[in-house]
Amino acid sequence: MPDEPAVIVKDLKLEPDAVPNDGSGAVELSATVFTKTEKISIAAVMVEADFLSPRSQIMEPEPARFIPETREGRYHLVLPVPALTDPGDYVLTVRAANILGDSGSAEAKIKVVYRRPGYEGGPLAPGNLETLARLAGVELRPGNLVRALPDGKEAFRLRMEMIESARRQINLQTYTLDADGECGKLIEAVRKKAAAGIEVNVILNLDTQLAVSARAALQLGLSRVGRDLRELVRSLDQALAGSAMLREISTGILDALGPETNGPGLNLILANDQAILGEPQEETRRRPVWLEKMSAEPKPKNGPELRSASLGFRGPGGLPALPLLSYAVHEKILVVDGARAVVGGRNLEDRYFDHWVDNDVYLEGPIVADVQRGFGRSFREFARNLERKEKVSELLPDLSPRGATAALFVQSRPWA
Repeated sequence: MPDEPAVIVKDLKLEPDAVPNDGSGAVELSATVFTKTEKISIAAVMVEADFLSPRSQIMEPEPARFIPETREGRYHLVLPVPALTDPGDYVLTVRAANILGDSGSAEAKIKVVYRRPGYEGGPLAPGNLETLARLAGVELRPGNLVRALPDGKEAFRLRMEMIESARRQINLQTYTLDADGECGKLIEAVRKKAAAGIEVNVILNLDTQLAVSARAALQLGLSRVGRDLRELVRSLDQALAGSAMLREISTGILDALGPETNGPGLNLILANDQAILGEPQEETRRRPVWLEKMSAEPKPKNGPELRSASLGFRGPGGLPALPLLSYAVHEKILVVDGARAVVGGRNLEDRYFDHWVDNDVYLEGPIVADVQRGFGRSFREFARNLERKEKVSELLPDLSPRGATAALFVQSRPWA
């Protein structure tokens, strides 16, 4: 038998063992903790519950069942289960350590069950917007111009007009971007703006982008490559000054790259698991609950064939994806000069504008600042996790009221 750990965690008690996900429930967890080493005290007792919080939660000792000198005894914690937590079976890990660094752990299982929230009426009913704002942890912004864009051609024309009108900054995020057809013209418009010195920041989802159009990512990425190559050529020129051969090669490269542009240019993030989660992921990482459920569902044997993506891969639900797609950037955002925004359901492929039924929303007013902050937060987080140096300028103009509609911007985090 393996040696017993120096720190013992035992007698876990979990009440209740099933909790609703309407925001009304909480789980109460207690455990006995002691160390086998004499005169050595317990340093910390934590609960790991990644489905509730990315950070470990501290358990506190129960005064009546606790030895202050060694901090051994019974520990206790109440964990609220947030509204809209994915239903499913989860594991809570209680981990304890003593002052020498020895540790031990034990696990308890909990079930989260679906329960419809207790509000009545639609999201615009009295009080419900405030409830949604509280659940999402965002502020309700009054005074906005909000215009639905059910017509695909109008939605595309508006995007092009916004991009062509940009004077300072374009922030673009999408699940897929196609280099063909009308969307190819959009890519070219974005590249022209970057070449003219406008700051352009783009976030694409790596798995789906490579499946739909690797060429679109390459076209956008070349803008950055050209800038970096110029910097490299200049550095070599300075380091090896006086070399006629190198000067001739350098001149040829710079001529081939074309006219140099001023300004920050185009910054492209291809978001993968590392960008989203912050560290290289092991194959043993637990997959999201929804993905486990979809993977376990029986597939229809005689159903209609779905049009596959260019590389032939499909993700959950038939979405275009490389194999084993799990975490993804699924927001569709366009913000121009920090003052105008489009958010919605359309990916940047022609079929979303001329064939499929979808919708977007055009925004002006105070809510645009929240969309702008959300994009910047994602870009900075992804760039940091990928050890990239690109930065998004904090362009937050003073946005006066432009209409009579109150709005919430709820960012889809985490992506899973």
